[in-house]
Amino acid sequence: TPGGQLRMGESFETAAARELNEETGVEVRKRTGKAS
Repeated sequence: TPGGQLRMGESFETAAARELNEETGVEVRKRTGKAS
């Protein structure tokens, strides 16, 4: 499982996306709107 630390001023969501990308190569994109 990916893990890491928050950087100063970084949100949890941003840190989670960054760590996931660094450790697995998976890119997380922000979605807007409702899912149906």
